[in-house]
Amino acid sequence: MIIDLEKAAPIAAGGKRDIYNHPSDDTQIIKVISDRRMRKQQQRGLIERLYKPRYEWEFIREISTVYRASLNLNRLTETPTPIISVAGLVQTSKGLGLSAEKVTAPDGSLAPRLAKLLPEPDFKTRYLDQLNQFVRAVFDYRIVASDLNANNIVYSHSEDRFVAIDGFGSRTLIPIFVWSKRANDRNLRKTFEKKIAQRCALVWDNEACQFTL
Repeated sequence: MIIDLEKAAPIAAGGKRDIYNHPSDDTQIIKVISDRRMRKQQQRGLIERLYKPRYEWEFIREISTVYRASLNLNRLTETPTPIISVAGLVQTSKGLGLSAEKVTAPDGSLAPRLAKLLPEPDFKTRYLDQLNQFVRAVFDYRIVASDLNANNIVYSHSEDRFVAIDGFGSRTLIPIFVWSKRANDRNLRKTFEKKIAQRCALVWDNEACQFTL
């Protein structure tokens, strides 16, 4: 079945993808590659097509990350996975899409992003501990997350925790961060410091692997 999104309006948009409500499941959203990116992909020359994967390949990276995280549930039973779950690939009128968990605020709107919550005066007392719990879970589950930033981490009010909705998955031809925990931990420290702390007025403690204000 092809899901018709032609008359639907995106509820969010990123650098590469547009996000739509799933028309038949209120608990899911559908990620599709944006029209702009699809046009860019179609304009690739022969050489680019040979060494660059299609943008849709990012969906497979996300699915693989969720799969590997799920394998760790047996040893981390008291720690929920720090990334959204995915239902799988779907065919849409806008091309291949990924059906994924929809994280919402109490009013049913999309959950607030970390970037939006950071300026709130009570962030330290209300959210900092939950943010560091998220950080610990990312390390514990060995999530590969080179592109994680304050715009793809959201706060789930129903579960009182932060969760990554994007920015995870191996982006290297040789998945060194998947194979090596040491390499991935080093990369995660760099990501949390460079892409979150330095851009969001947070302080990253590299030894304790946590944020402070």
